[in-house]
Amino acid sequence: MALTEAITIAMKLGDWVNTIWNFHAVINVALLGWVFSKRPEWSLRVRVGITGVYALLMAANLYGQIEAHIELDAVLAEVRALAASTSFKSPALAEMLLHVTGTNYFVLLGRHLVVDAFGIAAIWIHQESETADK
Repeated sequence: MALTEAITIAMKLGDWVNTIWNFHAVINVALLGWVFSKRPEWSLRVRVGITGVYALLMAANLYGQIEAHIELDAVLAEVRALAASTSFKSPALAEMLLHVTGTNYFVLLGRHLVVDAFGIAAIWIHQESETADK
């Protein structure tokens, strides 16, 4: 595989990672918009159901994120290996490609879970505060 091919694949995988994050953002913004604009009065059963569906969507999204990052990290390892055996006219480009880093999975997981926790809290806390006001 040529270095340019590996970089192209890495860029396409990066686009896929961004698409998965966009899905995550859209679901969360839609949930928050729904909860805070409609002010729904949900029973306990409905809240549990919505939480379950939300949790399944977020778990699937996290799984997709992890899988996409595993693939991206493999391609980035190839980019580093190919860059090591390539002569560059630009030292800055060589430095960048030789030191391109992979995914910090703790940050990925943490970021995802924090946003997911806010989503679940919106389902439960907002409902509780609305009920308490009545």
